[in-house]
Amino acid sequence: MSRDLVAAPVKATKRLRASRSASTQGDLKPSGRSSVAELEARQREGYRRKPVRAAEFSVWEDEQVWVEY
Repeated sequence: MSRDLVAAPVKATKRLRASRSASTQGDLKPSGRSSVAELEARQREGYRRKPVRAAEFSVWEDEQVWVEY
């Protein structure tokens, strides 16, 4: 079994400042699931640490299909 898999519930319990008992009783949301706000914060942090470079996605422009209505 992966150490990360074993450690995930422990980390979630600490992050939410809950007891291990509460965790085992299912009072915590399942580990591995993050709130939308948490995911958005992680995405912002990622772009802050590694901003998009000029023309980074231009290679995909020819792959786009725009339909006129």
